[in-house]
Amino acid sequence: MPKIIQITDFHLFADPNHNYRGILPAKTLKTVLVTIMNNHPDCQLILITGDLVSDDFLGYEVLKEILGNLGLPVYVLPGNHDNPKEMQQRLVGGLVYFSQNLILDGWSIVMLNSAVEGRVEGILNKQELQKL
Repeated sequence: MPKIIQITDFHLFADPNHNYRGILPAKTLKTVLVTIMNNHPDCQLILITGDLVSDDFLGYEVLKEILGNLGLPVYVLPGNHDNPKEMQQRLVGGLVYFSQNLILDGWSIVMLNSAVEGRVEGILNKQELQKL
């Protein structure tokens, strides 16, 4: 069975020293990733689901830099604070992939995007549900 680790809701900003609700998101994310790499060297991929940034699209560039040193595939899905177009332009590349379905060691992983541009709530539209 593959080892997949899922993390979510970092709410990054362009300024890695930006305080969000009493924490430094970039510093916290780095700590989480170091912990994952140290404690789960057999991890085959990381799945990041939603709210990667907090309406600050330059935060994707901060995230790209952070993820660039992991050396394993990362799949990202947008959340209600994300912009899928900006995410694809600024973040995807190298070992970072956007909302793709994949087969890993016999497991089918279907990633459904429920983000609705400009809205807080999400929805699974007909096109996304057809992926199932």
